[in-house]
This record gives sequence, C-alpha cells and structure tokens, in this order.
Amino acid sequence: MTKVAYFCEPQVGGTFSFFRRIRAPLLERGIDLRCIPPVSAEHLEGTQWASIDGIDAVQFPEADLPSASKILIGHLQREKYDSVMVLPGSDTLCVNLVRYLPRAIRAIARIPMFTRGSYAPATAISAHLDKMIAVCHRIADDLIGRYKISPSKVEVIYNGIEIPAGELKHGSALEGPLQIVFTGRLVDSHKGITLLPVIIRRLIDLGVEAKLTIVGDGPDASLLQQAINAQDVAQQINVVGQVDLLSVQKYLANAHAYLLPTRYEGCPNSLLEAMAQGCAPVVSRLRGSTDYIIEDGVSGLLADPENADSFFRHLLHLANDRNGCYRLGLAAQERIRELFQISHTADLYADTIRRVVSAPDQRLQPLPLHDYNIPRAMRPSWRTWIPDPMKNVLRVWLEKMGISC
Repeated sequence: MTKVAYFCEPQVGGTFSFFRRIRAPLLERGIDLRCIPPVSAEHLEGTQWASIDGIDAVQFPEADLPSASKILIGHLQREKYDSVMVLPGSDTLCVNLVRYLPRAIRAIARIPMFTRGSYAPATAISAHLDKMIAVCHRIADDLIGRYKISPSKVEVIYNGIEIPAGELKHGSALEGPLQIVFTGRLVDSHKGITLLPVIIRRLIDLGVEAKLTIVGDGPDASLLQQAINAQDVAQQINVVGQVDLLSVQKYLANAHAYLLPTRYEGCPNSLLEAMAQGCAPVVSRLRGSTDYIIEDGVSGLLADPENADSFFRHLLHLANDRNGCYRLGLAAQERIRELFQISHTADLYADTIRRVVSAPDQRLQPLPLHDYNIPRAMRPSWRTWIPDPMKNVLRVWLEKMGISC
C-alpha cells in the first residue's frame, strides 16, 4: 500500500470534496490517501470533520512555522508516508514544506485554480516537486507556456464524480416554473454570486416563472442577500445555506437547470455534480476549463462571464423549450459518464502516484530547516490591496483574451 499525505483543510469546498470522493477508489487501487489538515489537531476536536475517515490530524505550534514543519516531517517519517500532495495557493506551512522534505518522501502539487495565487507558489516550489497535477488543460497550458515548467513535470487530470444510481428524471418533470440551482461557496469575487439575483430579475420581468435555489455558505452570504433585496426577488430565490452532500444531490435531482456565473475555476466539482444529476448547465465560458467539460449547445450552454444578459438569454431559451432543456440534461450526464467518472480519475491519480514514487528522484536537495524561509511568491503582494471590483473587471477583460489573472 502506497501512503500519500494530502495537505488540505477539512471544509465545505472543492479541494476537500475531491479528497472525500477519491479516497475510497484510491484505496481499492492500493493508494492510501490521507488528509493532514494545515491546522493543529485541537482545532478539529468536536467538529463535524473529526470523525471523517482518512483524517490524520497532527498537533503543532501554528505560529512557529519552522517548528511546525519539523513536527510534520517527523510525523510523515514515523507514519511511513511515501509522498505528499500539496495545494499551492492554500496555506503557506504545508506548501513550503516540500522544500524541506527528506529524499525518501516524494512531492506532488495539485493545482486547482487558474490564478496567479496558485501559479506563483507552485513555481516557487517547482524544483522540489516530482510532479504537478493540473485539474484542467488551461492550468497545464499556463504552467508550461507562461511559467516555463517542464512539460514532463505536468499532467492533466480532471476531477471525477459518481453517476447516481437509478433512472434520470423524466421529461414530464420539466413542467411548472423553471427550477434553477446554484451550489457552491458564497464568494462573489470567485463565483459571481451577486449576478444571480440580476439574472432572475430579468426572467421575472419577461413573465417567466422561475425559482432559484442557492445551496452553500461563505463570507459573502450577506452581500448576496443585499443583492436579492435590491432586485426584489426574495420570493423567487431560496437560500438554503450549507447542507450535506445527499441533500445537495436531492436539490440537483429536482432542478431543471444549474447556474454558475463564475469568474475563474479549474474543474468545478459543483458543475460535475449537477451534470451527473441531469441538470442542464448554464455556466461561464472559461477557456480550457468549462469549455472542455461542456460541449456548448450539446451538453450545456456557455455564457459570457459577468454578462447577465448572456446567462439570461440561455435560461430564457430553456424556459421556452423544456424538451430541449431535458435533452441537455441527458447529454450532460452522458458527458460525465464518458469523461469524468470518479473511477477514471482514480485510475489516473493512482498511476501518477505510482510513477512518482518509483521514478528516480530529480528534485533539488532539501533545504535545511535551521535556515527556514518563505519564498517571496508566497508572501502578500501589492495585488492583495486591489479592491475586488477592480480585480473582477480585470479578470473579465483578460478572460476575453484567454489570459489567467
């Protein structure tokens, strides 16, 4: 059994959802992927995460990064881990840890977003990595083309999802108000959630009966509510907050369409979940990401990011053509079956991990912990001070040219 430490915070979000979905299939393939949180063990006590299978919490002084790194490395050695998998752009402690790992422990980075916030730290630790896993083609293109990472170090592995058992919703269920669902973290700078009430308002103004269910929670929940009130669509939008995975699936199973006006992504798990449940997806067109997951007009509809009219027109089309909406949902599920099943994703990860563990080590020598330092790329930069509205405008402008921000 090959043992891999996946450094990720247990939370409601795609990086941890990935762990929970792939752990069991990887175990069947001889890979024991265990989640080591980047926070000390006492923070998990009494929480919903404490009893989840595969969590390997370690106690360490969070404010003392050199000491915490020494403790984590000692834990990895004692527990006989063969490799680690880190998420550049997340916590500094665990991402920087790969620069100090002993030779016996190999290092993989999983790059979940096509943003500079992921690319800069990934590049900073690249010489100490055996492999980088890009979760979409866009990320691989950026790493190789813009950041000059060797193509031999980069592999593309999209996320995967389970196809639900039983028969897909019947076409006869596509009657009454158009039922739309959004699932995901309530973060406007990422998911574009304040656009949701604007889109629904335009449907209502044309006399379309539509209901939107928003499933999720996050730091911009109050901002979303303000936008709902400003558009006077509280009767048409139901914000249910955070729910368990089974409840998410039920909301999706009862919906006609899935709406995601996101500004940037990698391979969004929420989109795969919706497609697996047979929802017709209406999603931002993002080069090398959603435009690969979805065949526009066949297994979903792609809209211009930040453009409420573009999303509105697609939803209006679905409202007026329920049979077409149903066909899109069927094609979306078939797309998952063909390319994005969790079993296929697990095969690719298992193969990559085995090759990394068995290949000759070509990394730089590990750095000494007594001279611990944080690369500049992992420290706050002037970009931290740019207001979110300005960042959003910049992202949309660059996206039109296919450039990641």
